[in-house]
Amino acid sequence: TSNQGNKSLANQRQEHRFLHFKDADSWMKYQEKYGDGDSFSVILNHIDSMARDITDLQLFGPNPRTMRSAIETEILKRASDLDVQNKTGQNSVRATADIKKARNIFDVHNNAHNIPLDGRMSEFFVGTRNILRSAQLGGAVLSAIADVQNMRIASKMTGLSQVKTLSNFFKHALKGLTTRERTQFGVSLGLVADNWLSTAITQTRFFGDTAGPGITATISDTVMRITGLSGWTQSGRQSFGMEFLAHMGKNVTKKFDDIDPVLKKALERYGINKDDWAIISKSELREGTFVDVKNINELGENKTAIKILEAIVVETEGAVPSSSYRARATLGGGARAGSIAGEISRSFGMYKNYPVTIYHTHIRRLLGAGRSKNRPGMFADWFIGVTLMGGLAIQAKQLSQGRDPRNMTDPSFWVSAIFQGGGLGIFGDFIASNINRFGAGIQGTIAGPVFGLLNDSFSLTFGNLKELAEGKDTNFGAELVKFIGRYSPGSNIWYTRLALERYILNNLQEAIDPKASKAFRRKQKFYRKTYDQKYWWKPGDNVPRRSPNIGEAFE
Repeated sequence: TSNQGNKSLANQRQEHRFLHFKDADSWMKYQEKYGDGDSFSVILNHIDSMARDITDLQLFGPNPRTMRSAIETEILKRASDLDVQNKTGQNSVRATADIKKARNIFDVHNNAHNIPLDGRMSEFFVGTRNILRSAQLGGAVLSAIADVQNMRIASKMTGLSQVKTLSNFFKHALKGLTTRERTQFGVSLGLVADNWLSTAITQTRFFGDTAGPGITATISDTVMRITGLSGWTQSGRQSFGMEFLAHMGKNVTKKFDDIDPVLKKALERYGINKDDWAIISKSELREGTFVDVKNINELGENKTAIKILEAIVVETEGAVPSSSYRARATLGGGARAGSIAGEISRSFGMYKNYPVTIYHTHIRRLLGAGRSKNRPGMFADWFIGVTLMGGLAIQAKQLSQGRDPRNMTDPSFWVSAIFQGGGLGIFGDFIASNINRFGAGIQGTIAGPVFGLLNDSFSLTFGNLKELAEGKDTNFGAELVKFIGRYSPGSNIWYTRLALERYILNNLQEAIDPKASKAFRRKQKFYRKTYDQKYWWKPGDNVPRRSPNIGEAFE
């Protein structure tokens, strides 16, 4: 990281280094050998590194590592003193565990986890995870339906109009908030345009790390864009931020003690006080509506501007969860990239980042509401909402896969909806079955999709060769088609997957697998027996025999 060794971080940034290249080709050759040949990425990575270092310097002084070490020593000393007084060792044990968690979070902040021990191993596994995302998560935007509930709750907890926030979100999402004019306006207000850079913010909300070999990162990035997840996420984040600034603008004519009490409480969470509000009230509103962070900053009130931006970033994270340091530290466990432990933990963490982020944003906030009389009602409001949104996401996925909706009078449906709304839909598959939507058991789901890929690759090759050597019938044809459909980039895009499966994969399976018809009937029988579902477009049929029966949802 940028903060290695005993040298002060402040001094490191004072040591300027300049490398002069003869021409652009010389720079490209140098980067190919020692760095990244993408100049745009070089610039962004430098800005990212500088931002992290500035944060460290502001919080921990010129030598952040030494300061953190001193803080840890003091915490352990106080915990030990308490243990001596109380004749127990619990405080020291708890302090040690908390320090370990804090170190993991700081390592995430400084990207220490992503500095690989073995570069080739890290590149291979990150590239593999990129391909898996592009092949398996084409329907992730359907899971993102739960954002509607998260935005509603975040609006409620900051005093924003829930109806107006959601209506603006849908207006922006349907009309395309990612268009140049609308996004430029959001940026001019100080809101981040993540989609200008890449879909990293989109992917990390579900998947964790998003770097890796250029071609695999591009493939994964492209799939996320064409599925609509990128636009949906960016629309939600910017529309919520704009509504937050508009709500502040609506209150600027009032004194701090007279503004909307919910908004006031939200602002106080970020240290915005009477003095800050006086500065905000004097600033010029953009278009007479929005508090303009850039204008406040230009007035020389940098601290106030930073507080507002912090409020926007944190509250937006609650409205449209992406990823947090705590979530990434929890799943990563402190293991370095390019190590066996690190790659195992990253495979385990795939598709589990979103629910952990939900816990750290919504559930922890609700649990931390103290003895508030409203806490049970707030939790019930959130819980009921995510369950309903989870149920809607489940039904949307069923239709996109050629099946009628699931029976909502079945209690197992609502249990699955709870898992789905909380970001654990893949585990909800096990409520009524012993396999998930990707054909893996509970052990494979916990281990992660990388191990599923390795297992399927082994079965397709060595497994079939073993059966052939033993004189047994192989299922190579069926397994090959399943492998292609499961691991081909773009094969799971929600609005094309059904046509791809029926027109290409099913016909391919019939051509090379003599047992294809039996396999199709077996699949229909499984869903009929397990979920009481029928297909409106049956496997093996080139055209659907009927339209979806929506009434099946209500038995």
